[in-house]
Amino acid sequence: MKEYKADKYVYIFLFVITILVLICIISNIIYYLYLILEHFKVTEYIREVIVFVLVTAYAAFAFVILPLWLHSLCFTVSSKEIMICSGVVVKRKIYIPLRNIQYTTMLGTPILGKININFLLIETYSGRIIMPFLSLHDMEEINKIIQKL
Repeated sequence: MKEYKADKYVYIFLFVITILVLICIISNIIYYLYLILEHFKVTEYIREVIVFVLVTAYAAFAFVILPLWLHSLCFTVSSKEIMICSGVVVKRKIYIPLRNIQYTTMLGTPILGKININFLLIETYSGRIIMPFLSLHDMEEINKIIQKL
């Protein structure tokens, strides 16, 4: 039985991407609020309040929820089953017997593979399970264990 975790560099990548998205959202909100404030002559404190709420929500997401979720994400592979654990507030465990797996698909690109953003899709009789943020080595190792059966 071996346990796999999400790679630590994924957090840095997701943190940078979410900062860029937040900057785009805030700049658009400031621009459109400026147009609205000019047209309706509403107080300018609305813009500051909305930006403050967005930055606070982002800080809660980036510094609390995202690290807790990535830390709770783990995959345990044994000779009979795969167990996927995740969740921040509500812990979720999924057990997949290896005999129920129809096929697997390894998803990754050369650029995202360098920062270990690879996904293993497991197709079972009851649906599809995604194992996110695996290193290339871990993804290939899990795929080999599954393919042996």
